[in-house]
Amino acid sequence: MVAADQFVKELETIPAMPQVALTAQRLLGEADVSLRQVADVIARDPGISARICKLASSPLFAGSAREYTIHQAVLRIGAVETRRLVTTVAAMNVVPELPEPLSLLAFWRLGLGTALAARRLAEDLSFDRPDDAYMAGLMHCMGEAILAVNLSERFAKVFRHSRRDHLELADAIEQEFGIAPASITAQLLRDWGLPPELAEAVQFYPRPTEAPTERLLAGIVFSANRISRALGLALEADGEGDEDWEARIPAEMSERVAALGYDDMTSYLLRKLQFMLDVEDLVHATFCA
Repeated sequence: MVAADQFVKELETIPAMPQVALTAQRLLGEADVSLRQVADVIARDPGISARICKLASSPLFAGSAREYTIHQAVLRIGAVETRRLVTTVAAMNVVPELPEPLSLLAFWRLGLGTALAARRLAEDLSFDRPDDAYMAGLMHCMGEAILAVNLSERFAKVFRHSRRDHLELADAIEQEFGIAPASITAQLLRDWGLPPELAEAVQFYPRPTEAPTERLLAGIVFSANRISRALGLALEADGEGDEDWEARIPAEMSERVAALGYDDMTSYLLRKLQFMLDVEDLVHATFCA
């Protein structure tokens, strides 16, 4: 296996997390946060500010058809939702376009669908960091995007291979490049200075039981990814996948599902069917807004 830090270091194009977003996130983490101050910070970047204003009026944040200024948008949705919105926009700013055959729309639909599902899972399972679940879900496929941008021809070959042989794209990538895309994503999060717990959960989400300390968060992201794929939000080249994916859920997560009164994850998801359909509708509506 290739070391993630060395692999990322040798890539030509490494995206940077916008400084405005990092500063806004830091302010929003303070107990006595001033939303006006947060809005002032965001306003320094016209591109990010404009996208936040647009998303604030989208179905994702229960907005209306009217347009908001950045100060109006932040004051309307409050600190918690502003933090989620800043995370969403910052991530989308990092990957503004993708080369064929990867679809930017499919990429962000999977990311957003996984983020929304992860946040709901975290809340239902009494995981005390639902914002981390949302951020990890949103960014969990960033490694695939980085490979598509930097190594386009090889990535396109892997993309076609995964479709032809009905392989999961992540498995085909690891076979070709000698590194899991989740490991690339985790390295990016570390390079951006994001919490190490977040990087660990993203790195181990395909195999959550192997995470040293963040098994529950990794399991939430893994399950949210599978839910999103089942809703048709997978990347276009994804294969048939692992039908027995519930066997890969950490014991701690299964115990929390049982504590809610469900026999297994399938029983839980069947009772949450309407929520999952709402996620699908919300993701499609957001990108059509």
